[in-house]
Amino acid sequence: MGSDQRVVCVKKVKQKAAEEWDESMPLPGDIIEGIAEGAAANTFIPAKARSVLSSQLGSFSRQTEVIWLKVRRGDSVLKLQACVVKKGCSKLQRRFTIRAASDERHVVGLADLTYEQCTALQGT
Repeated sequence: MGSDQRVVCVKKVKQKAAEEWDESMPLPGDIIEGIAEGAAANTFIPAKARSVLSSQLGSFSRQTEVIWLKVRRGDSVLKLQACVVKKGCSKLQRRFTIRAASDERHVVGLADLTYEQCTALQGT
């Protein structure tokens, strides 16, 4: 991948207890390649930008609570279950993010980062 290319990445996780994280949760540095609704874990919509992903999550939140994520972690591609949650809601703009399906404290902060920035986050 080119160094200038931006991808949707897990920038941070709000749950501070890193020792409680596990491989089934979205982790810092994970690149979100796509999302799928409910049982459609084989039909992923590509994640092109954080703002577009947030809009897609908003659409999904009206229909289902559990979604699937296709994430790149290192050299592996994983399918993870997650839940859609509102992130700071104003009257003019609703934003959505994800949290781990297994732990409601594990809320993800998403960002548009370069591939190299995501790789650096995976190492921390």
